Amino acid sequence: MLRLHRWIPLVLACVLVAATTYQSSSELLTNPDFEDGLSGWTISPSTASVALTTEAFSGTMAAALAKENATGFVRLSQRVPVVGGATYIAAGWVRWRSPHLSNAKLQVRWYGNDGALGGYIETNATARADIYQQLKTTLTAPPEAIEAEIACYTYVNQAPPDEPLLCDAFTFARAASPTPTTTSTRTPSATPSLTATPTPTSTPTVTPTPPLPGTLVWNEILPAPATVDWDGNGLANAQDEWVELANLGSAPINLGGWQLDDAEGGSAPFTFPDDTLIPPGGFLLLFRAQTGLALNNDGDSVRLFAPDGSLHDAFTFSTTTPDASFSRDRTAWHNDWLPSPGAPNTPPPSPTPTPTPTATPTPPL
Repeated sequence: MLRLHRWIPLVLACVLVAATTYQSSSELLTNPDFEDGLSGWTISPSTASVALTTEAFSGTMAAALAKENATGFVRLSQRVPVVGGATYIAAGWVRWRSPHLSNAKLQVRWYGNDGALGGYIETNATARADIYQQLKTTLTAPPEAIEAEIACYTYVNQAPPDEPLLCDAFTFARAASPTPTTTSTRTPSATPSLTATPTPTSTPTVTPTPPLPGTLVWNEILPAPATVDWDGNGLANAQDEWVELANLGSAPINLGGWQLDDAEGGSAPFTFPDDTLIPPGGFLLLFRAQTGLALNNDGDSVRLFAPDGSLHDAFTFSTTTPDASFSRDRTAWHNDWLPSPGAPNTPPPSPTPTPTPTATPTPPL
């Protein structure tokens, strides 16, 4: 007669644990560490000065970004093919020390068959430092994207700066799928029994959290470009008009479905594509060529509408000055601050008092 065992032996099972960190695959940039000079990279605008330096983060060479005779932005960029909907990792190292440079940024911009798909997605250096610091971000290409532009960027507020921005060891690669790892655990084998088929559970749709009041704001407006090539395309014209939004909060803001517009009866509204993100504490700079928003030099308004059509933020101006912007701090707007596209707004420096000469008595003869 067969005897049934009272205890079911334990068996060894493997449980797959999904990794949560993306790893990059093959490099897409040409000459990412500048060991072959500036080969593969594009310099803009024409007034920019980009040279090589041996003060490198890795290897023997780094790129040094500056301007000799004019203030404004400097961008060193490269465009590479991408797959729409794929996830990519962008990173680079910068050394930002000079007060004559307003910022240091890693920029990524997507392109489709008809041109740019929104503005630059920016990762900012948080503060000036004596050593190199890494800028890194993971982002997903829009479905219609066919190219990405990767750039090292700074804004020169005094030319020439006392020291350039140094950029080195940039990388842009498609993120590899998370690789599962195995963890051994002892699991009792189940006694055979009838098991009901589980009811399929629907996957919830993730809805972006609306920004908190006061965290998504207009930050700066430049409605009357004149002699400065603000968008860096080699031409200084009306297309250099720009507007800028700021995320003052601690969480990313998805602008998909939001709209920009000027005053009633003006330009057609511009609708942000899905997955247009502003990182915490970041800025989104948009040129007229991207949005179609044409501002009147004798007065106009800029308005930001939420996806439900409600007015979220607005600013109205009456008169303009060529190549001057309207800048906002936490309490008011200003028209006498230096333009700072893609960077925090800062007031002009206080004038240095001129010392009054002290008369020295003439000694008697």
